Amino acid sequence: MEKLNVSRRSFVKMAVATASIVAVSSGGSLVALADEGDSATAENDVRRVRTVCRACGKMECGVWVTVQDGKAIRVEGDQSCFTSRGNCCTKSQSSIQACYHPDRLRYPMKRTRPKGEDPGWERISWDEAMKVSAEKFAEVKEKYGGTGIFTMNGTSRMWAMGGYATLAILTGAVNHHVASCICKGPRFLTTSTTDEYGSNWMTSAEEPRVYVEWGGNIEYSNYDDSCRSVVNAVSKAEAFISIDPRMTGIGKEADYWLNVRPGTDQAIALAWAKIIYEHDLMDELYMKRWSNGPFLVVEDMEPSGGWMIDNSGAHDMKTHLLKECDIVEGGSYQKFFVHDANKARDGKVGNDALSFYDVEVTQWDGESITTDDAMSNGRVAKEGTPFEGWLPAPTQFKSIDPDLTGEYDVTLKDGRTVKAKTVWQYYVDMLEDKTPEWAEEVTGVDARKIEEACLAWATRPEGADHGNGGIHISLAMDQNGNNYQTIRSIMLLSHMTGNMDIPAGNRGPTHSYFNDECWLPYAFLGGQFDASPEAGNKFDQNELIVGGDDWPITKWYGQWSEPNSIWKAVLTGDPYPIVAGANDSGSFMNHGTSGPAWEAMNKLDFWLEANLWHHPTAECADILVPVYHWLEMRFPRISQGPHCGLAMNVPCVDAPGDCKDDPMFMKALAQAMEFPWSMDPDMPDPDTADSCERMFQLAQEEAAKIGEGLPYKSYREFEEDFQENGWQNAKKVYPKEMGTYRRWETGYMTIKPGVGRAEGIVGLSVPGCDETRRFGYITPTSKYELWPTVIERYGMGGKANVDMSWLVPDYREPLESPASDPKLFEEYPFVATTGRRIPVYFHSEHRQLPWCREQWPVPRIEINPLDAAKLGIEQGDWVWIETKHGKIRQCADVYYGIGEGVVNLEHAWWFPELSAPNHGESLCNCNRLLNPENVDPIMASPCMRGFAVKMYKATPENSPFGNPVPCDEDGTEIIHDASDPRLKEWLPDYSLNGSDY
Repeated sequence: MEKLNVSRRSFVKMAVATASIVAVSSGGSLVALADEGDSATAENDVRRVRTVCRACGKMECGVWVTVQDGKAIRVEGDQSCFTSRGNCCTKSQSSIQACYHPDRLRYPMKRTRPKGEDPGWERISWDEAMKVSAEKFAEVKEKYGGTGIFTMNGTSRMWAMGGYATLAILTGAVNHHVASCICKGPRFLTTSTTDEYGSNWMTSAEEPRVYVEWGGNIEYSNYDDSCRSVVNAVSKAEAFISIDPRMTGIGKEADYWLNVRPGTDQAIALAWAKIIYEHDLMDELYMKRWSNGPFLVVEDMEPSGGWMIDNSGAHDMKTHLLKECDIVEGGSYQKFFVHDANKARDGKVGNDALSFYDVEVTQWDGESITTDDAMSNGRVAKEGTPFEGWLPAPTQFKSIDPDLTGEYDVTLKDGRTVKAKTVWQYYVDMLEDKTPEWAEEVTGVDARKIEEACLAWATRPEGADHGNGGIHISLAMDQNGNNYQTIRSIMLLSHMTGNMDIPAGNRGPTHSYFNDECWLPYAFLGGQFDASPEAGNKFDQNELIVGGDDWPITKWYGQWSEPNSIWKAVLTGDPYPIVAGANDSGSFMNHGTSGPAWEAMNKLDFWLEANLWHHPTAECADILVPVYHWLEMRFPRISQGPHCGLAMNVPCVDAPGDCKDDPMFMKALAQAMEFPWSMDPDMPDPDTADSCERMFQLAQEEAAKIGEGLPYKSYREFEEDFQENGWQNAKKVYPKEMGTYRRWETGYMTIKPGVGRAEGIVGLSVPGCDETRRFGYITPTSKYELWPTVIERYGMGGKANVDMSWLVPDYREPLESPASDPKLFEEYPFVATTGRRIPVYFHSEHRQLPWCREQWPVPRIEINPLDAAKLGIEQGDWVWIETKHGKIRQCADVYYGIGEGVVNLEHAWWFPELSAPNHGESLCNCNRLLNPENVDPIMASPCMRGFAVKMYKATPENSPFGNPVPCDEDGTEIIHDASDPRLKEWLPDYSLNGSDY
């Protein structure tokens, strides 16, 4: 690693770049992008273009891009971006190397050789590429219907969301292999069943009093926070708590590091819940008013109900929660009963001691709260900051007092007297043995540290009117094989302590009428959230999803199909054949077991892919088309997390060759399939700029109905103002949707599920609340659901035999652990975790960028020094890692920041320098090790954190070619040193026509 800056020096020495940098540094003319039309090219000047970076997923850091003679030469942070605060990371700055990479795809291609071999790519026209694709999909659909096709989507270079919607609409595909299955989706699915879609998202940029980071190292890259905002949150917090099996980069600053055994995080969450409850730190008023904790469960009756709204639309809900229709003939199924302490004090018993909550009007018995009251009773929080907002005072009970605990006799309408127990009593009973000492035995974390950390977070300063800050739940909780129960156990903590939708709390996505769906056909743009019976039942609409019978909640959610079930259907035809697919930025490498996935990808009859690179997934394609880099795109941006940034991608440079941006790729396919892309007679053939304009107009019209909206007449005007003045704040633009906290009090928590969508619910009219809104949450009970009625109705049964005992999240040990399978650990004695962030990479991206690869040339396995010594492994040795399902090599990184008996593997490694089609994915990718049966029992997300492995030193004797360094099939070594001359072959090609096939 003695020549770490070889590529950088070479890059700077390139003539055009040097001339540009000199011009900038010596006071050359800098002008903002203001040219007419869509072309970003301008001659003989230096321009600074304000835009939004997409080098690491969806973080959306604001950046300035310096452009000379139509070439991007520098990327730097934009101070107007109040979320990233003028910072951008190494991935952002190296984006120039991606944009001008000599191996970047520039033209549509077709395969000329059989699958499993080097594809022998041949350049073709877009017309031919789309014609072939349209014909193939038509053939498959005619023979197999929509079940014969699946779509794929990953974490993309933009909102390239074709695999989630547009490609499915065009092809009729039933199944979807999408990144949300293992990334954000488990958190979104869980919170959708309990309160609000994505409520887990925390506003850490608001700098919580106590910062809790659970399962991530987001200082390197993430979707809602990153880099400087996290550093600021840590440095300004009174206490910083890191819950993670390994010491992260910023974790060294933690006041409390709870180095939990991978996969056992739920045990700490349950212990914290017990500590909070027993130390009287719970926000009892919130838990009574806004959770279904006081609702009564009657196990000894048939579940009953009717059509009710939830985060997936609406469904015919059936539940054991006690309702008026259960005790009165003809009674309402939307009036849920509680035991009223006030009535009990007056000597009333049985049914006479009951009061109710009416979901139809979202009001408690005898009460009538209003939005106006909530907006006039409270205070301004975070005043004078970008995060200023209205904090309503909590409403109080006026005449009733629901009991949170207890078991009571009630008489049903059939005359039977039965026992009814509060939902919270189920929790209290379950938590009885969940002591810190119990959690220590399960997780390996010291009991005293567990309790001290909990008290530091949950104890408010005297006089504080809200909690110390939410919990930043990161990606690890989506991938531990017990996602659903773990995530809701953690989220309960924020609900219990008054940390939901408060400053620096768990607030959910940024909601805005300014939509970002120009990747959809006009026929599907806009529209409100229709939860009427006429809209249909999503569970039934998704009845054909593969794996849906084994994991029924995937049919309710409808976003992904269990990935291993897709590969099984491709390979075996069970339960039906899947023979074709289309991909918009996804990968077979990143979730599920990648060995069978690779085999299945090469068995498909037809595969269409849009990509920037010859990636292993792309090498399986029959038709491969090139798309834009983020430096070339025009696109709206909305903060995914709750930070309220409104911005846009602005084209900085022209795209090379025949590249299209993703919406226009999908439009080309739609036209080839004779699918109507636009229903607007005034705009029959829109390009992306037209789509942005039309999308903007629709959004403004919708926002104007309630007196909100951006102060521009057109998207182009918005773009011009963005260049001059920078980011807009959704709190100011949309004060009802984002400018208030505790939105269950105002009615503005009830918003169409999703990111960047502020529409209400069609036909919803509640007294005292604005039209299309209601108080509380979008759940069947309109409460935060400790008893998740959606799971009770749609998530039971299946392959894992989930039953009513799952409605309270008692602890379950990981499938592969020393406790659950000691025999397995006799042979595979280490617990592996995966998926940590790397400063220069984002999942499988940037492996071919010289600046990045020279800094981090090979995949590393982190091993505790004591474990390494026992195995004779030293720093830099190559190590074999094995499970029953696969075997890979990674390079040893001996690290005290990971506990004994635990190892950390890097994911999604492939090697662009190795030959097609696999590019060495099978050599080092940790997904080769996964057990396809080890998935979350409710939502089927694969377990990638917390599984059993064994490891030993790679030697010449036990390695192919007598070489511990991973090699291609012909013995070619991977790049494993920063001085490798092959790195120079990847230096930028400013001619824009390198790699002309």
